Amino acid sequence: MKVVRCVAVIVLLAAPALAKEAEPDLSVAPDPAGVVVPDLAFKPTKRDPNHYWEYFAFHKAGVTYQKAFADLAECAGNSRYLVASGPIPKFVALGGDAGMNRREAGSHYTTGLYQGGMGGMVEALVVPIIFAFAASSVNHSVERANTRRCMAYKSYKRYGLNSAIWDKIDTGKEPQITARLALIASAPTPPAEEIDP
Repeated sequence: MKVVRCVAVIVLLAAPALAKEAEPDLSVAPDPAGVVVPDLAFKPTKRDPNHYWEYFAFHKAGVTYQKAFADLAECAGNSRYLVASGPIPKFVALGGDAGMNRREAGSHYTTGLYQGGMGGMVEALVVPIIFAFAASSVNHSVERANTRRCMAYKSYKRYGLNSAIWDKIDTGKEPQITARLALIASAPTPPAEEIDP
């Protein structure tokens, strides 16, 4: 009975994190007068350049706020539903199935979920929650990488930021975050270091 209560508590605590948010409306850019952009000037530490792949902003000379917002919304929208794929098989025989067989899939065919019993029930409830958190992180990285590629294709340059500045940019709902990034992209060149696309 204790196990059932523990599993119920885990499911209830994880439910908000697993809930899907409604797709943000990025069809109309918010009024730039109501958007606050943090100061982008900072003195890089030794750690900062190692994290420029994660903390960055775009800039393009001569672009308007409206165009930058539309470009960011398009690139993020194109990347939003991409997911990381599974491993690619090293060899598939002519006419063979590229799906994983039992040996490649691991132990789930012989233990745990398919074995039944209390371990199987706990695993059936807890493992999907763990995978949902891990997949969310991987998919976020995939989304950001594809957005970088898309913005580079549109001739935007990237400028590294530190985590404190990024945290100020990355607050609120997606339209406000996109508006901050669009204002940075359309403003004078940021004082930060330009990095490879």
